[in-house]
Amino acid sequence: AEIGPYFQEPSVQTPTIEVPGSWLGSMIIDQILPHGYAFAQISVSGTGRSNHCMDLMGNAEQLGNDAAVRWLAEQNWSNGNVGLIGKSYDGSTPWQAAMFGNEHDYLKTIVPISGLIGVKELMWRNGSAEARAPIMHNGVYGSYGIDGDEEDYQNICPDYLIGPGTGTSAYLLGSEVFGDYWAERYFLDRVLENYQGSVYLIQGMHDWNVDPHMAVPTMNALIDAGIEAKGLFGQWDHDYPDRPEQLFERSDLGGRGGEAFPQMIRYDWMQDLLEWFEYYLQERGPQPGQWIEVQDNYGEWRIESRYPPADATEWVASLGGELSNVGGSLTILPDASSGPVWETEPLTETLRVVG
Repeated sequence: AEIGPYFQEPSVQTPTIEVPGSWLGSMIIDQILPHGYAFAQISVSGTGRSNHCMDLMGNAEQLGNDAAVRWLAEQNWSNGNVGLIGKSYDGSTPWQAAMFGNEHDYLKTIVPISGLIGVKELMWRNGSAEARAPIMHNGVYGSYGIDGDEEDYQNICPDYLIGPGTGTSAYLLGSEVFGDYWAERYFLDRVLENYQGSVYLIQGMHDWNVDPHMAVPTMNALIDAGIEAKGLFGQWDHDYPDRPEQLFERSDLGGRGGEAFPQMIRYDWMQDLLEWFEYYLQERGPQPGQWIEVQDNYGEWRIESRYPPADATEWVASLGGELSNVGGSLTILPDASSGPVWETEPLTETLRVVG
């Protein structure tokens, strides 16, 4: 199943929810369903034809997603095994549903594609905020579910009202000032504690929207928690791994992994996905490999047991630490094209940069 806000939404001009694969793509319909699967598209609360309000991944949405999983598993045409898949917002709802893994075992696997492990983590990282941070979560998604009819008042729930203020205060002050708005919308800790299923985690290493820090070091945290997990980390950005037209269009954008095209295209991904679902949903076939496939910026793919790799050495260069001025002015100004450039001493051995 796919759960998200994009079905039958005037804001993004998507077709009705009855059109299969309108957001995830028709390939999953054409290549997965013939093997004995059912596929459901579900609107999160306050969007599409779902009632209640759009509280942006808050408690109401989380409970609604779990209710959808329970309903799918308990139908007489279902074998009781449910999987969730999706990209971006739709890749975040699987993490939400996985938080309820200590209450039932219906959710056997999730496939988050560039999904959020927490809402605040989308806009704030390493102590700073993106310019879009104070308006993105409510300024954008707050319009979902509003189409000018008399039912729009359902969107006026407490979290919807405090969202913009919470976003702005976090932008200015960098933390939770009052309440638990952000803590309620952080999923990974509860997934690690409660989830009993598996995770096939997919991430573009050039994703400009949902940064790779959502997957790295999340991957290792899943492994350490004993969760069966596989990763696919390629040199694309906010995309699916098997869409050649989309990847080609973005490949000539500087700094977006263009040098790895066309090796970045994973035409075999749908086969891998089928084998993953066969084992975890249909309980047949061999168990898929529990490893991470990661691609470097030259297009080369390799297999790692952890990512960052277990044998990686962390090196932190900070001002006032091991950095020194080796010539030129002490005044550091951004270059018009590249920004400040830091140079090391000549390398004495082969070095692979990861992370």
